[in-house]
Amino acid sequence: MGVGGFMPRASNRVFRFWWGPKRFICFINASRHVAYSIYQISYIEFISNLEFSDKEMHIINVHGLYNVSPQILPADIVTLSEASFEKIICNRPDFEVPPEIQSKEIEKVAKELGILFEYHPLTHDTMNAHNIEKQMELVDNCANSVLAYCASGTRCTVAWALGQVGKMPKDAILETALKSGYDLTGLF
Repeated sequence: MGVGGFMPRASNRVFRFWWGPKRFICFINASRHVAYSIYQISYIEFISNLEFSDKEMHIINVHGLYNVSPQILPADIVTLSEASFEKIICNRPDFEVPPEIQSKEIEKVAKELGILFEYHPLTHDTMNAHNIEKQMELVDNCANSVLAYCASGTRCTVAWALGQVGKMPKDAILETALKSGYDLTGLF
């Protein structure tokens, strides 16, 4: 029997991560659901075979030129370049990810491929009117597609939705987000 009744299996992975001041080790099962938090640690470290390379980039068009995605990899930028994306906006703070996929690594590859890059991290604490306005300015200045990414695409979609207040009816904003796969019910 494993820790806390959780039975480790070959298909399970162990992931050490930190979120703000809290540091955890979790077992993640094959369907990527957190199964059990064991104890606190002080750094990011991957154990076993949890890798980012097995994730396929998933671009979701929210509205017009504005697209969102969960975390992207440096290798994904080639696809974005081939699809004529003009700009990448990183809404995911670097403290949420390991060094190999932090904003500087993504930015380096984007610039090499001629894609503009903006690091504009958003959290629940920084999702304010100023930052929403800045996000919309970053998009409005583009003539071609923009990709905003975060952990799941939700933060980027929320930023877009808040940026549409006064431009679109609230019901239309929520419906557009829902059609893109993001249920923002309760946002307004």
